[in-house]
Amino acid sequence: MITQRIAIDLGSSATRIYIPRKGVVLDEPSVIAKTPDNKIAAVGTDALEMMERTPEALLATRPLSSGVVADFKMTRLMLEQFIIDSIGRFRLRKPEAMITVSSGATSTERRAVVDVAKTAGISNPFLIDAPVAAALGAGIPIADPTGNLIVHIGAGSTEIAVISLSGVVASHSIRVGGITIDNAIARYMRQNHKISIGAATAEEIKRLVASAMPRQQDETIKVQGRDTIGGMPKQIEVSSNELVDSIEGILEQIVLGIRQVMERTSPELVADIVEHGMMLTGGTAMLHKLDDLMRKVVGVPCIIAQDPLYCAVKGANIAMTNLDDYKKSFFVN
Repeated sequence: MITQRIAIDLGSSATRIYIPRKGVVLDEPSVIAKTPDNKIAAVGTDALEMMERTPEALLATRPLSSGVVADFKMTRLMLEQFIIDSIGRFRLRKPEAMITVSSGATSTERRAVVDVAKTAGISNPFLIDAPVAAALGAGIPIADPTGNLIVHIGAGSTEIAVISLSGVVASHSIRVGGITIDNAIARYMRQNHKISIGAATAEEIKRLVASAMPRQQDETIKVQGRDTIGGMPKQIEVSSNELVDSIEGILEQIVLGIRQVMERTSPELVADIVEHGMMLTGGTAMLHKLDDLMRKVVGVPCIIAQDPLYCAVKGANIAMTNLDDYKKSFFVN
């Protein structure tokens, strides 16, 4: 009997599951809501809608932080439900899975992901570094003897790696990402407009108007929240260009990480990167004018991958279906 194989992108913001010949069958927020006695009230989208809106009897939380497991029990319960939603509750054999993990995760953090997967119903979990998976999913020929620079900007971490001959030559992981940008926007609104907004509103501002560099045509958005002084409801209008400075420090950390990786890369591979450029993947890769900023500051061509949100899970599926070809790229438990 053939064991079913699946790919899982276990992210701080969202979890995605890919099944061969079916594609992405699950794309849900990595959120779980629980009762005081630790029973599941909701997972995924239903739980996300409860965040910052729950009564005291319920708690909606993200059990993963900065790309690693922060709450073992809640991560297990959430992943178990996602697996059931994807392949069904009743199955003769437990599936095998290739799971993405932060390249900066420690051995203890990697072991936690393996243990979570096993207790959630995975018989044989393999781990693949997120930038390697993203490179595969973006269509980069990582098996070739040329240098490939991948910058995978997720919700909880940014993974930077130079890959050649299916192996990581140099890498760096920074625990900043889309959620860090959301927090910076919320902090800017609180300090400069005296308005308190939630995480969902900050994420919407980032998605709709935030920009890595000033826009020629400034965009505005109306924002509702709570007045930090009077405590009453408040509505203001915020522009994209005024938000540039609020996220500049975060983008500088990413650029610094790229520089550190390039400094540890051989001149021959750097020459390949100058010729072929860097690839941006992950949800935050879609931040307006981020590719222009990287092109200007780093000095190499910058390409945003097609479907950057799904590169990691697609690449994990490629590795899972070609285990022998990419055995240098993943961790065997």
